[in-house]
Amino acid sequence: MNGTLYYLPDPLITNLWSFPPPDAVSGDTLLWNFTNFLSEDELDIILYDSISPSVPLNTVLNSSAWITPVNGDSVPADNFSAVMDTVVGSFDPNDKTPDPKGTGPTGLIPASQEITYTIRFQNTGSFYAEKVEVIDTVDTDLDLSTFKMISSSHQYTYQILSSNRVIWTFDQIMLPDSNTNEPASHGFIKFSIKPLINIQLGAQITNTAYINFDFNAPVITNTTLNTISSGNFVITQSSNTSFVNIYPNPTISGKFTIETKGDLPTGQAGLEIYNTIGEIVFSQKIISDKTELDLSNKPKGIYFIKIISEDKTYSRKIIIQ
Repeated sequence: MNGTLYYLPDPLITNLWSFPPPDAVSGDTLLWNFTNFLSEDELDIILYDSISPSVPLNTVLNSSAWITPVNGDSVPADNFSAVMDTVVGSFDPNDKTPDPKGTGPTGLIPASQEITYTIRFQNTGSFYAEKVEVIDTVDTDLDLSTFKMISSSHQYTYQILSSNRVIWTFDQIMLPDSNTNEPASHGFIKFSIKPLINIQLGAQITNTAYINFDFNAPVITNTTLNTISSGNFVITQSSNTSFVNIYPNPTISGKFTIETKGDLPTGQAGLEIYNTIGEIVFSQKIISDKTELDLSNKPKGIYFIKIISEDKTYSRKIIIQ
């Protein structure tokens, strides 16, 4: 099947770049053409959008994407997708978010729903942080035996204590302060966990993280909230990116590691790295679940990583500073 994918961002959104670049732009709409598209094929497009800092908080943004033609499509109803986002902001760059957030102000989710948590941290001090420690006391209604690490911004070690605490340690992270290098001053942790099998309806799952930068007092994140419900509602969850993890990202030295998990067969997956004008600057086969790369001889900037297996393609980006 041949066709075209259209993306129309909200008027308040500015598209800075995409990978691959669009084949055409018509007004505010970006277009990508595809050919020989078969059943269950995937088309991955990375979009980097931004909004002006002057846009008020709680502004609702509406963007949409659709595919043509629909003639001959057995399920034409899924050829259109609309996304509604609310502009949020915080003065504290250290926060924690659940995925899914759930429905309504109490974050309603079904009892069987796995929750993915992201903890973000940033060094807003005046000197680099040699060590960062993140402490998370897991809610007693969550099953620690289902804990799974998904990804992180930097290399780490972690331990799970009997007190339901998980402690991540980033030793020798050398995280620069935001005044010296704002893009590289950020870090994150992403993990998933499931509720207890016998969790009660109405149970409230709360979660807070404590972030220690060297010997400073801990920075306390917001407290997340999800509530177990039996109601019928739609859960919107972000796409799973657990198959490919890249760290450190950004990289200052140009050296980084690509870690592949899940159903990516080693020895059968190919790796390609592109610059921003679409030129291949590196390619090789993935022969293990951890591939260490050195692009220190390449110019600083943004590069796009494509990992191709027999039936799936994963796209990521790496920033060399």
